[in-house]
Amino acid sequence: MVAPPILIRPADEDDATTIGEVHRSSVETLCVSRYSVAQLEAWFEDRPPNMYLRAIREQRVWLATEAECVLGFLEIRPAEIEKLFVRPAAVHRGIGSALLHLGITRARSLAPGAITALALLNAQAFYERYGFTKVGESEILRGRSQLSIKVVRMQLSSALRPIAAA
Repeated sequence: MVAPPILIRPADEDDATTIGEVHRSSVETLCVSRYSVAQLEAWFEDRPPNMYLRAIREQRVWLATEAECVLGFLEIRPAEIEKLFVRPAAVHRGIGSALLHLGITRARSLAPGAITALALLNAQAFYERYGFTKVGESEILRGRSQLSIKVVRMQLSSALRPIAAA
């Protein structure tokens, strides 16, 4: 039996809840080695379920789907990869790479030049594989107690490296 193809499509407002589920499961599962339990619990504590709607309405969110199941999502701004998350069960299938390639292309079309990303600690190596370099560290605050979460500022200055098939 042949697996259904992975399709990438723009998100619509009906996808907001599913995007939230993908985001949460990715963080809670894939970030456990780099962030504390308290940080993971605080991650979504102060974030409303509709936090993706504005970006969706502005056509800045794309989904990777397989047989109508959302496997990952990408959110961009001009010259910035804002969010890129993949369901834990779909990691190592080339989904993140495909979304990143689309994100770089789209972000550059909105603002030519360097592309930035605020990477979670566990995603730094992923971005580095595609030519991003660490340009600094930062902290984001999450939860009612404003818990500090360390992130890495990444930048892609040169042309996108070819993405190998998964």
